Amino acid sequence: MAGQAPLHQPRRRDDRLNEARFKTKTEALAWERDFLANEARSTSMTFEQFVKVYAEDVRPRLRETTWRSKEHMINEKLVPFFGEMRVVDITS
Repeated sequence: MAGQAPLHQPRRRDDRLNEARFKTKTEALAWERDFLANEARSTSMTFEQFVKVYAEDVRPRLRETTWRSKEHMINEKLVPFFGEMRVVDITS
């Protein structure tokens, strides 16, 4: 039937990742609580502190080679320049 929307929407890749990330609702709620606590303090933290929070969140979801590439760029280019600056003070 041309022109009609499919009855079943394919699941996005993000949906599968989110489902796989937490085994229980308790785990998901604990992560959300920690994330919101980190988010609340993120604007007053230094860039170097932010990088640590970022790494904890992102690293488990990336392939090792991808993470090493990102980590090298962050540590060699960004942290030396922005490291002691507060995130809130960094502008374009």
